[in-house]
Amino acid sequence: MRTYATVNLNAKRVENLMHRFFDAARLDIEILDRFGKPFRPREWFLLPLPVIEQAVPMLLDGSIVRYRYDMPRGRIVRKTGG
Repeated sequence: MRTYATVNLNAKRVENLMHRFFDAARLDIEILDRFGKPFRPREWFLLPLPVIEQAVPMLLDGSIVRYRYDMPRGRIVRKTGG
């Protein structure tokens, strides 16, 4: 687990951007809550920590829009085309 200080940024917006960027790595699992009700967590991702550490400064400086997360290769790559 890591925490990052963001100054003058909306924390919810930063979180939403990270979720969209890493959507391909979102864990697709259904578990039962303590009452036996099925639950699909949306906050769990399968990501190497170095990839997250690479993405945070990119998000903060805005350069992340030129990249995407390549799930099969487990790394951030520059977008191609359009």
